[in-house]
Amino acid sequence: MRLLTAAAAPDEHRWQDLGGCTDSDPEAFFPKSGADPDNAVRKICAACPVRETCLVDAIGRGEEFGVWGGLTHAERLVEARRRRIRAPRTAQEAL
Repeated sequence: MRLLTAAAAPDEHRWQDLGGCTDSDPEAFFPKSGADPDNAVRKICAACPVRETCLVDAIGRGEEFGVWGGLTHAERLVEARRRRIRAPRTAQEAL
């Protein structure tokens, strides 16, 4: 049996290094509660090469904060329902 070391383990979040937001102010992607994100943020996401991966990751993790994949939390909830993607269930919910 071969054991994977930390160096050999696949990095499932490497896509984040390729994001269009890597050179942007992170605070721009986390608008104040209830505020809509800046149009500049949406433009960055729209042109991002990993936008879809980012969106699916955020939906899958049940991310509640920030703009991920160009969508706010409320928009991701709608998109998740549309796609029928659900955040991981807790052990209690699975019973």
